[in-house]
Amino acid sequence: MTAGDDVSAALARGLDHHRAGRIDAAIGEYAAALALAPDSVDALNLRGLAEHQRGDDAAALRLLSRAHALQPDFAGALQHLADVQRATGDLAAAEASYAKLVALAPAWHGGHYGLGHVREQRGDPAGAVRAFDAAIAAKPDFASAHFAAGNLKAASGDMAAALAHMQAAVDCDPATPEFHNGLASMRMRAGDADGAEAAYRACLALAPDHPGGLRGLGLVLCGRGRLDEAAELAARFVARHPGDPEAAMLLGEVAQAQGRLAPALTALAGAFLAWTGTPSPATGRPADLFAPLAAAARKLRADADAGAAVHPIARERLYTIAGRLGTLVAAFGDFATSARLLEAAAALGSPDAPQNLAALSLYDPALGPDDLARIHREFAAGVRRRSGAPADVAAPALRPAAGRRLRVGYLSSDYRNHSVARSLYPLFDARDRARFEVYAYSLAASRDATTETFVRSADGWRDVAHCPDADIAAAIRADDIDVLVHVAGHFDANRLGVATHRPARVQASLFDAATGGLPEIGYLFADAVQAPRGGPEWFAERVVRLPNLYLHAPIANGPAVVPRPAGAPVAFASFSNPVKLNARVLALWARVLAAVPGATLTLGHHRAFEDAAVRARVEADFAAGGADPARLVFRAAAPDADAHLAAYAGIDVALDTFPFNGSTSTFEALWMGVPVVTLVGTNVMSRWTAAILRHVGLSDLAAGNPDAFVAYAVALAGDAGRRAALRGTLRARLAASSLCDTAGWVRRIERVYRTLHCRA
Repeated sequence: MTAGDDVSAALARGLDHHRAGRIDAAIGEYAAALALAPDSVDALNLRGLAEHQRGDDAAALRLLSRAHALQPDFAGALQHLADVQRATGDLAAAEASYAKLVALAPAWHGGHYGLGHVREQRGDPAGAVRAFDAAIAAKPDFASAHFAAGNLKAASGDMAAALAHMQAAVDCDPATPEFHNGLASMRMRAGDADGAEAAYRACLALAPDHPGGLRGLGLVLCGRGRLDEAAELAARFVARHPGDPEAAMLLGEVAQAQGRLAPALTALAGAFLAWTGTPSPATGRPADLFAPLAAAARKLRADADAGAAVHPIARERLYTIAGRLGTLVAAFGDFATSARLLEAAAALGSPDAPQNLAALSLYDPALGPDDLARIHREFAAGVRRRSGAPADVAAPALRPAAGRRLRVGYLSSDYRNHSVARSLYPLFDARDRARFEVYAYSLAASRDATTETFVRSADGWRDVAHCPDADIAAAIRADDIDVLVHVAGHFDANRLGVATHRPARVQASLFDAATGGLPEIGYLFADAVQAPRGGPEWFAERVVRLPNLYLHAPIANGPAVVPRPAGAPVAFASFSNPVKLNARVLALWARVLAAVPGATLTLGHHRAFEDAAVRARVEADFAAGGADPARLVFRAAAPDADAHLAAYAGIDVALDTFPFNGSTSTFEALWMGVPVVTLVGTNVMSRWTAAILRHVGLSDLAAGNPDAFVAYAVALAGDAGRRAALRGTLRARLAASSLCDTAGWVRRIERVYRTLHCRA
């Protein structure tokens, strides 16, 4: 046997060991081959690969570099060299090696695939996409390349291509759970809840403990309102992956959707602190979480401002959880920590946090008109930066209205079972069809029965929730919209950034709580009480003052008004979201209770007050105001809307929140014969209830200062005759008022649309 035969035999034995996973034995045979033939490129290549697999990358690089130097056109050795360079973080060298490989062997799919990953890691997503596309061209059934290309194309906003690639990955390799998980994620982002659920279930059928599948399916179920199923899945995730922040995050998100605020806070805070490496307090009490949460948020923001590198997936998780915590902590009364968390989320690139931060400012009683003006100017500047609209973009040319219907578009995320939808629907259903066309641009992530009523009523329906701002604006331009109405822009998933692209000649804001800060939106609808002329609130828009902004249809088939028993102790109430119950509100209410012996105060809002921690915070702030917390009554969640309204049968007087007033809650109290006492502030949201009271002749219950608020509430508590008279007449007065005059309200707004269009 010759020396060459001995080398070949050693290589053959090494390959047998290598294929069987016996790496050390394989290396021994390759070493024997190299002892006989030090320049054997096959032995150098195979041993280099084996050393990398064993973890000795220094040896691997030495061996593979020599193999490449001896035979530069050996594609296999060059591939392995590039792979090890990439694995060791030498991305520049790896990119150069992959580039040589694809030049040497253009049909070698692995070279293009590796080049794509290196370019992605080096911050060149466009170059990465070109490389992955080349890998797919070389090998059309290359599932991993389809998967990688799909993720990148989704990140660039090309959801159609992303979905096609993910579907191809699954079709090429249906046995890999990760590909089903990727497809599910894309379908979820595209608003296909049915398809997302099916793909997540396919992932879990292959890998029952797959973290991405468990989290994704939990979020789909949560979004579809199947909260019991989502909670069961979240518990399974935690049991299968104890200590995994992803599991804790899902558990918290589901608890938040269920209205269980303290468990949501505990779970989400635990995940956030674990991800940021911040020690958790030993007590586990919600109040003890705020300081470490604020510290972690400040560090995150500082790191983000300094340009610290964060993996895109980790970044998304961090800003998502920081944003959720920001809204949650506000319900416990700590607006400063809420703001820190939302600022960190915004710095990390959250698309929602800046808007939520602006909305949060409307709840904070410590902020005055100048603060709100500054916050909204900063918010608008950020909206403009993120929207990517050219600075010199021009609005479409004016289309003469003579001889045609005016075309009005409504951009909203509230085409679903939501209080805004109830006020918006008359502009579709009761419009003058001979003079107006209406187009709906829906930002709602999913549909329900309410959505379908809008679809049937609209002249044009566009699902745009998953489109970039520029594409939404382009669709609006293509539809030749004359007046574009941005609905409740501060809240939910609404997108004020679309306005910066000037998609319509006239743009207006409807049902919003404050200025959007954008002069591109020319007009904001309010009424003379909400936005009095010469008031201190700053608006970027021109305020159009209607006789009334608020509209609510009479509540059909609700419970009857029930008289209160003579001589019963006075019962005050507020059925408001706990985020509105700040310390100043509770202290003022405590003054009222202290002045009315024997009176009680009932609080209720879905399941919020089931949490002992929420109750404890409210009781502490109430006690600090000088009243006994034993006089608070926490109402359990009502099983349905009728039961919720029926609870007013035991209430004499409703107390309004400030600076964020009630809206639906104010209307419902009045409908059930219960008068509402409010404290009038300096901005739209703090004057909302006063605007409603004016239309039922109760402006004398709108107090201009805290002392007057106490005096009005105490006087009403002591006047059983007036309360009884109001209880018997308020519903009829409300139904006869302009607040319930749907047809008249729609005609007035349509006249305004015509006027604004004529002025454009």
